[in-house]
Amino acid sequence: MMGSTSLVEWDPTPLNELQLKLRGIQKAILLQDQTNHALELEIKALDILKEASSPGSTIRDTASVSTEAVGETEAEDETGGTLTQTEKYGSFLSLLQTDPSYLSRFLSKLAPNEVDSLLDVVVFSLFPNPYDSREEHLLLSVLQNGLSPHFMASEDTAHLLRANTTVSRILTTYSRRAPGKSYLQTTLSKLIALIVSNGDLDLEINPLKLESDLVAESPIVTNGQASGDESGDERSGRSVGVEMRSRSSSASSKRSFMFMKNDRSSDTSSTRFKKSGSDLIEERVKVLADIVRSFLDILILEIDQVPYGLRFLCKEIRTLVKQKSPDATDAIVASHIGGFFMLRYLNPALVTSEECLIGKAKPTDTTKRTLTLVAKVLQNLANKTTSIKEDYMTPLFPFIEAHKERVAQFFLELSNVPDFDNIFELEQSLAQDLELSISVDHIYTLHKVAVDHLDVIAPSTDDRLRALVEELGPLPAEPKTSQLVTIATSALPIWSASADGKAYSAIRRNFFGILQRISFSVADVMNATGKIDLHKLAQLAVDKQTDDSVLASLGTSVLVQLEDLPAKSESLDKLAANVTKDLEGLEMMLTKFKMDAARLENVLAAESMHEKELKSRLSEYGSAASTTSHPKSVWSFLRLGALNLKSSK
Repeated sequence: MMGSTSLVEWDPTPLNELQLKLRGIQKAILLQDQTNHALELEIKALDILKEASSPGSTIRDTASVSTEAVGETEAEDETGGTLTQTEKYGSFLSLLQTDPSYLSRFLSKLAPNEVDSLLDVVVFSLFPNPYDSREEHLLLSVLQNGLSPHFMASEDTAHLLRANTTVSRILTTYSRRAPGKSYLQTTLSKLIALIVSNGDLDLEINPLKLESDLVAESPIVTNGQASGDESGDERSGRSVGVEMRSRSSSASSKRSFMFMKNDRSSDTSSTRFKKSGSDLIEERVKVLADIVRSFLDILILEIDQVPYGLRFLCKEIRTLVKQKSPDATDAIVASHIGGFFMLRYLNPALVTSEECLIGKAKPTDTTKRTLTLVAKVLQNLANKTTSIKEDYMTPLFPFIEAHKERVAQFFLELSNVPDFDNIFELEQSLAQDLELSISVDHIYTLHKVAVDHLDVIAPSTDDRLRALVEELGPLPAEPKTSQLVTIATSALPIWSASADGKAYSAIRRNFFGILQRISFSVADVMNATGKIDLHKLAQLAVDKQTDDSVLASLGTSVLVQLEDLPAKSESLDKLAANVTKDLEGLEMMLTKFKMDAARLENVLAAESMHEKELKSRLSEYGSAASTTSHPKSVWSFLRLGALNLKSSK
């Protein structure tokens, strides 16, 4: 019933307390994530230094140039005066955050080679906190609107996901946010544990890579003599043959286990060795299939551990594929989702596992090769093709065919998540005292993109973004510093641009403010028809003036606004329904905040544990890892992002 509610009592105190607790946990996670990131960079730097100390490479000490390269100063304003316009930039950044249409237009208009720098700024600076659901939902709205034009304009939507396109770059950049990295760490650790539990077995099945090892390890019988009894000429001839075959990249896999015969070789020994190689591959294929099967079990069983944002993008891919091609089958839809989740997210992490497992035990070369083979199997499972490109993967074809349907169902289930529209409005309205820490060079990037493309993204002369950009004035000189600044931003409620008009939107916002501050029995504000009486609720707020002057002021304002509301009867009914909806939404947010707090406490605990793992790894470097005695070149690496290595050859 419009305007009625099942609530009996309302007290906003638990909601407000939980909101404060959540902010504290979110800030703690951000600080912990920054600490861990610094430790990871430190480990990378020390790893590179360790490798570079080997013969053949020397390190050029970059400490002498690091200050110039980074532009370090003591709080100097390197932005040509832009820092004096903090409030103007606050309005500019707030609009980009809260109205996804602008950034979406950027992403749909820029060429792939132009979009990377903007994506990094948007994904990691403009929306820096992936554990703040409001920020996360705002970012997902930007990406959602940015993906749609590309799908609608494409003749081959699968190409968008599998090639190096703006779409694939959007998805890949988003997947690098902290929750996506954390999921990969946990998942890869379990997969590597599966491999290592089997004794870190060598599961190479490419005959061209196996051949030299097999030849070296297998005794060869020729004319009744073991290989150890061969003459020097025979050993020399056979050794040359092995070297030629191991280096050949064009040999047929069907001939890869064949010895290069000389006149003294027997057909019998060749046949016996060929069979031995086939047996070895068959055994390894079985073990590899078992590992992939077990890994699939983990992925499917723990599907709820996949971060919501990644699943939402899978959902969006599904929606866009069906919009573009209504007759697309589930298999085609699943293949598109697999093009993102497997090709762009999971498999790159498998192949470059060290990037995701910094601080944990480093995989051996054998384990890394096994991970690459697992990635190849998974990608073939994700593809809708009926053939395998690499001949040596053919023995796994029956396994792949047998599990394709299972993997397709996993992809479809990944996309089965609810929208966030029902809480988005409330998140926006609950947000207050917002600040954004962002580097001045990233502010410059956003300003420059807006100036360069203003006629495309804000063509109307009365567009709000155009007005703000013009108010900022000419684009300043590009800053030479990455200095962080903190800027106050605002959260504009969704209904601020309501079609019902400014007066209606203003009164609804005031009622929302009352609900955030007042406790009451719902029966005390009901009318005879069982609906919320807005006048009673406003008067109740006024009566609280001795306890809360802000609440009383809101009540007084609302009483005046109710008298001025146009089309009084119809508008009152609609407003009562929306206020009731907001009240029930706040009750729902209380439940959500409780769940979020429990989840984020677990995230914080995991991040803290990761810090201990990283510090343990650093301790292996001894005094070289001490924060008080690092080589200058390590800190240069941390500043510049890379070491300058010069060959000594």
